Amino acid sequence: MSNLVTVEDLREVREIETARAEALIADAEALAVLVAPCLESDDFPHTAAAKAILRQAVLRRDDAGSGALQSQSVGPWSQTLDTRASSKILTADDERRLKALCPATGSGRARSIDTAPRQGPQHPLLGAWVNGPDGYAPGEQAL
Repeated sequence: MSNLVTVEDLREVREIETARAEALIADAEALAVLVAPCLESDDFPHTAAAKAILRQAVLRRDDAGSGALQSQSVGPWSQTLDTRASSKILTADDERRLKALCPATGSGRARSIDTAPRQGPQHPLLGAWVNGPDGYAPGEQAL
């Protein structure tokens, strides 16, 4: 797979440190190939869409920075703000959109086939209540 996203693509949006951009791009593209293996194909038709998804993911990750955990309290009340970065570069939505770019190779659902034989034939009156003479069931006798 050729590089879908370059440092220059990111710099079209905003300034970003070259080493950081290259590392984030490499991570995002490696993870994207795990989610959507068709990205490695030479004749992949949706390179622009994949590029857009990956560029957004890299920029979002760069925006997150390292973050911090802040806590403040006033009297009996306290508030905690968690601005730490997520550990994932690709969100679930990014993964879903990348998968949608790949042609379906099957339904993707597990199947099972029951090869065990069914129980043998049952008596046709099994479970039926058939009244005999004087309202008794077959085999019952009047007392």
